[in-house]
Amino acid sequence: MEREEINEKLSMLGRRMEELKLEIHSATTATAATFSEFEFESSFDITAALSDKVRAISEEMQELSLKVETEVKGQLNISTGEFQSLTRQLEQVTVVMGVLEKLTKAQQLMETIATASSERKYSEASSSLVLLEEALKQPLCEREEEIKIMVAVRIQVEVLKQKLIQDLNDAWKETVFWTSLDGASKKEKPAKGETKGVASQDEDIRQWELRLPKSDSTAEQQTLSEMVTALEEVSQLDRKLQALGRHLVQNIFPLTLYWQKVVVTETPLSSGKQVVVKATSERKLPSCLDVFSVVGNLLDLLNDSLLHVQVERKAGQDAEGCQVTLMNLLGDEIAEKVLDGIVKECLSHAIPSTNKELESFHEVIAVTKKFQDKLVSMGFVSEDSRILLDYVENVNVLFANKKCQSILERARGLMTTDIHDTALISSDASPGELPPLDKAGGPSKEKSRKVEMASDPLLSDSTFRMPTCRVSVCIQELLDLAYSTLNEASSSSPQCAVQMFYAVRNIFELFCSVFPTYHAHSLANFPQLTALHHNNCMFLAHHLLTLGHQFKHSLPSDVSATFVDLIPEIRTLGVSSFMEQMKTQKAILEQYIEGAAGFATMDEDTNYEAAEKSLKQALHQLTHLQRVWQDVLPASVYRKAIGILLNSLLTLVMDHLTSLEDISSEAARKLFLLLKMVDDKAATLFLTEEESSDTKNSGNKAKVDLHRHATKYTKFTEIQLVLNGSLQEIADRWADGMGPLAAEFPANELKQLIRALFQNTDRRAAVLAKIK
Repeated sequence: MEREEINEKLSMLGRRMEELKLEIHSATTATAATFSEFEFESSFDITAALSDKVRAISEEMQELSLKVETEVKGQLNISTGEFQSLTRQLEQVTVVMGVLEKLTKAQQLMETIATASSERKYSEASSSLVLLEEALKQPLCEREEEIKIMVAVRIQVEVLKQKLIQDLNDAWKETVFWTSLDGASKKEKPAKGETKGVASQDEDIRQWELRLPKSDSTAEQQTLSEMVTALEEVSQLDRKLQALGRHLVQNIFPLTLYWQKVVVTETPLSSGKQVVVKATSERKLPSCLDVFSVVGNLLDLLNDSLLHVQVERKAGQDAEGCQVTLMNLLGDEIAEKVLDGIVKECLSHAIPSTNKELESFHEVIAVTKKFQDKLVSMGFVSEDSRILLDYVENVNVLFANKKCQSILERARGLMTTDIHDTALISSDASPGELPPLDKAGGPSKEKSRKVEMASDPLLSDSTFRMPTCRVSVCIQELLDLAYSTLNEASSSSPQCAVQMFYAVRNIFELFCSVFPTYHAHSLANFPQLTALHHNNCMFLAHHLLTLGHQFKHSLPSDVSATFVDLIPEIRTLGVSSFMEQMKTQKAILEQYIEGAAGFATMDEDTNYEAAEKSLKQALHQLTHLQRVWQDVLPASVYRKAIGILLNSLLTLVMDHLTSLEDISSEAARKLFLLLKMVDDKAATLFLTEEESSDTKNSGNKAKVDLHRHATKYTKFTEIQLVLNGSLQEIADRWADGMGPLAAEFPANELKQLIRALFQNTDRRAAVLAKIK
């Protein structure tokens, strides 16, 4: 009522203000138009009246405003408080109503879950469980989790969920389970240390039985579909498929890859069917066709019985679901492992190792493509999966890789065998057996041909011939392997030819790394093996000179068919090893000569015997080297090597003699005998077995080789003459610096030797004076 009264007053005041506005406008207009005093006074009276009216209206407005502020507004605040209180009460009632509705709905869903589970309607139970969990996830009020009845409801929901999961686990175990040969039940997760299903070499039979549901019963299929759907909704399906896939990968699929005969059979049962995987006989590598047949048969049985069931799977929380089969899900779990196993244990062994086998490999490719199509059609692998096809379609590379790997394995085996077995390489033999090549560089029916010799008359006939020596049989076989590989590369595809060519290069690079490392101890301690290693390296380097040229026209044009760059490294291996052995032998000779104590005071028997023993040991060592080297090394190399060592021995002996300060006549005589013993043995070191039997000409030839390769031998003969000669004979051989002595001895060294041998007399002084 007060609000209506206020509104009426406001309306009335508004009208009065409009009237007053018109009056003021009229009065103002009239005043502006008149200027007389009378008229001005009349206008002044009108204006004063209007001012009174304005003041009266203003006072009424103030009264009305004061009333609104004091009375109406207070009542309005009281109304607003009451409204807010009523609003809060309404909200509380609404929350209570929502909680009651939520509890009612939860009770209904829990009853539905319990009833559906007992009736094996797993899909309905799981759907209700999902709805119930979604409802409980959305709180209707703050601190809802503290409401005791809601806490009890959540506990009860969790109990129902776990019971449902347990029921689903039991239903899955009744539907799908496996046993081993002895019939014992096999759990989904094998116990620790349990390895049944993994075949051992001493067993003749391995058998696994996998029980699956019937496929012709509608009721069973409906129960199976509901069980699968429920497992998916409660997030347990992946675990079941992982367990099944793990069992297949660990126990069943290995049987198809390793055993000679694998049979997959289907046996009907009252409550389902039983798939039996039985492997018999000894383990061996089955053919690709057998493996594909057994694996395909097994997957068909699994698909018909169980894995054909569809289930809706969502990619995300808000994404739309898509229908997938259990076979799709199982394939996502194990397809890659199964295909990798087939590639590793089956297809890799089917890769051909010869060109003839390569020509027939198209059958394996066709069978693999058919098997791949089958896997795609049943949904085990996706259409873009090309693990099998990429492997078999890349057969040329795989063939070359397998061939090259086999070649390198064989080469490494040859390098790590004993090198004691030797073969004689004669200088009369051809400089190298070549693969059968016709005039155009292609294959021919000839087994071998000789290298065409250079026609330059300035070259010797033996320019490209290997000198007579012995090499290790394993190295000869290694070289034969290189020739046969290049010969096969000549008739292979360009891609294979390139890889096989580089495989041959890898053989010789591998030789540089493996051979000296593997035989390091033997090469350091056995002179004969060191000589063989030297010959082996020279033999390989000899053939590498022309090996690339021989096959240049039969290999692809983009291949730089040469092995010349490997020759320096291989030669260096042989030379460095032999030079280290030479240093070792020289050190041995020095050690023996140290026992002579510098050849001082030879007139004493003990000193003489010690010096004689030292020289005999040194000569025996040289004789031993002659025995183990002469038949192995080329004649020229042997003479140089034995000449260097003999030269070292002679130098050691002469250095000791020329450093003596006093040599008695008896000591000189004994020293002469010792040097004569060395002299008699020196020439025989250069005799071969054939030359030793020819006593007429062998001595002269041996002397020539002795003087040629032992450069200190002439000085050694001269020092013998000095020890056994007179002052006059020494002076005559000096011949005023023009004789044989002057050619071998420096004047100071000869004077020192004369002072040690002869007493200080006028004759000695005269001879010393002539030596300048």
